[in-house]
Amino acid sequence: MGLLLLNIVCDYFRCVKSTRFLVMPGQNPMMAYVVVDLLVIPVANLTGIASLLVYFNSNAWMGFLRGVILTTLAVVITIFFTRIKCFWRT
Repeated sequence: MGLLLLNIVCDYFRCVKSTRFLVMPGQNPMMAYVVVDLLVIPVANLTGIASLLVYFNSNAWMGFLRGVILTTLAVVITIFFTRIKCFWRT
């Protein structure tokens, strides 16, 4: 249903620029899948930020916020790699 809704919004209303942040990670899906485990978490461990992620395990809403933060970082990093034409294909 969500895909259908986004398809209608993109095609019928021509909202290409506002949905660009969803299209670019879709062009590089392998990078989007692994960027958190292979880039974000190791960098967080090296900088000492990973110890702060433990505080997000206190309740369900904080866990949801942790997921939103990590997903946003994954999307931003994947968009960067897509813009510089660095694709990870299998």
